[in-house]
Amino acid sequence: CFFEKKITVEVYLCLSPTTKDRELEEILHRFSIFQISKVVFTKIDESESLGNMVNLLMKDNLSIAYFTTGQRVPEDIEIATPAKLADMILREGAQ
Repeated sequence: CFFEKKITVEVYLCLSPTTKDRELEEILHRFSIFQISKVVFTKIDESESLGNMVNLLMKDNLSIAYFTTGQRVPEDIEIATPAKLADMILREGAQ
């Protein structure tokens, strides 16, 4: 007798906040066939603004899992908590 075992897979889409809004939407659209669970934003340290990242998250009701803030792996990979994300946005606004 064979038992059917369901496997849950989380699909993370890696994006850069340095990418233009329109291009982020296009990337998301093209990869939507994979039923994206969460996004990972890389190169946060290279971005002048996080606005397009926030726009995409809110517009498409996405959750962010991780972000990277440098080139050292795994040291520069951080769990994206709401508090950390809010802190980054507020620091950007204060500059």
